[in-house]
Amino acid sequence: MWWVLTLRNSSTGVPPEQQNCYPNSLRNNGSHCARAVLAEFPPARAFRSGLGRVQFPVLFPSNGADTGEPERGCGTNCRLMAGRFLAGNVVVPGKAGKLEAIYKPGDSERTKPRHAAVICHAHPLHGGTMHFKLIFRIARAFDELGFPTLRFNFRGVGGSDGAFDEGRGERDDIRSALDWLADRHPGVPLLVAGFSFGSWTGLPVGCADPRVSHVVGLGVPVRAFDIAGLSACTKPKLLVQGTNDEFGPMAQLNSWYADLPEPKRLVRIEGADHFFEGRREEMAAAISEYFAEEAT
Repeated sequence: MWWVLTLRNSSTGVPPEQQNCYPNSLRNNGSHCARAVLAEFPPARAFRSGLGRVQFPVLFPSNGADTGEPERGCGTNCRLMAGRFLAGNVVVPGKAGKLEAIYKPGDSERTKPRHAAVICHAHPLHGGTMHFKLIFRIARAFDELGFPTLRFNFRGVGGSDGAFDEGRGERDDIRSALDWLADRHPGVPLLVAGFSFGSWTGLPVGCADPRVSHVVGLGVPVRAFDIAGLSACTKPKLLVQGTNDEFGPMAQLNSWYADLPEPKRLVRIEGADHFFEGRREEMAAAISEYFAEEAT
């Protein structure tokens, strides 16, 4: 269970009796938890969510019991449960400033996940954002596999600091997202999945990072960009492409794909365009089936 401390007036000191713990955003009579959190985590270390709330990590009893609820009356005798992190809106430190992101824990609350995924969106100057429905569906496919996911806005998009940097700075953003996810899931193999511009920036970064075990490219824009940096990439590569992709025509994509080293898989979705319009369930199924097969 995820607990969120909500301070109704976070700009000033709030009396403990006005502070409450919320399990899954539902009220729970738990001012003891608020006092404990404030003792362990000063407000300066919190972050403000999109709902105007200040959110803190969850505290669990220091006796090691993982009951799913903080110990009543525990005061400052609480600890941060290792591996437990707030789900939802998060802030990732980046080289250009903060990066707005959304984190989902997958099955990591119950068991060590097989992978954790960073998802990269389309071109920032052409409407690309982590809230794009296609990016949400990619993230959900990994979530359904039990993988923790982090999708984020590149610099200059939404609430992320900075400005568009022609792919150079955006690759740094991906590295920052990988750092954030690796810190929260030590030892878990990471993967980078990118759509369109996100595949152009994400595939080379994933191939070069030793923490990343797999890379996934969707709607790879081989007509628009030179997708370089993969000629020596021997990590498993999943590519999903519509046969009517206007930015990644099949003839050009097939030629590029032929030069990639094994292991690799190309899933062609017949009749799908660049955005997989009306075919996103097939796109998601390609991800699910690939990683389900890997687990057997």
